[in-house]
Amino acid sequence: MSEKAERDNLIYKICVVEDEPLIRKIACRMLTKLGHTVVEAKHATEALELIEAANTDIVFSDISMPGLLNGVELAEQIAIKYPNIKFILTTGYFNEDIASRAIKLGKLISKPYKLNDLKEAIDDL
Repeated sequence: MSEKAERDNLIYKICVVEDEPLIRKIACRMLTKLGHTVVEAKHATEALELIEAANTDIVFSDISMPGLLNGVELAEQIAIKYPNIKFILTTGYFNEDIASRAIKLGKLISKPYKLNDLKEAIDDL
């Protein structure tokens, strides 16, 4: 089996961090449809608690969120403590500084995203 085929068959534990309930629900449903295990967080603080307890492989986070940390700051904090966790960050608003920081951490995808966008982002990690 090729390396890509092996990677395509992996099932990841993904923490979805999104403050908008409907968008969070859709993202969780899409990732579950791709075969992954999903945990949900409404904001960065909740995500930090879940990631520690959930043995997370990937954090899929909105960049713009209320609270102490945005998605990029969340990823930066997690990367220090858990260097093996991968990141997919998403936004509906483009900001060059935030986008360049996000790309350094992992994948950046724009809203609205489709199932195939999520699959490609995961496969590219």
